[in-house]
Amino acid sequence: MAIATFSSYSALLIQAPQSLFPVDESGKRRSLAEVKKEHVEKLVVKKATLEQITGISKRVEKILAAKKENPSSNTNALEQEIDQQVYALTA
Repeated sequence: MAIATFSSYSALLIQAPQSLFPVDESGKRRSLAEVKKEHVEKLVVKKATLEQITGISKRVEKILAAKKENPSSNTNALEQEIDQQVYALTA
């Protein structure tokens, strides 16, 4: 089982809406979900081909470029394409 990582992933999180990280009682931001090692280890992820990795990476780069140029850019279509490609690796 292989899990592909993308250096741009953290950049996408920076662009994520603040609503993904609500404020708790102490005033600190927290994520909506907690990722635990034992849950990740149970994920079945197909090994991505170079073509799949390239396709996802190009879309990530397009999103980052659009958001850099205009932070309010609508990148929903590209995000949905990425979601579909990632889902294909886990289905």
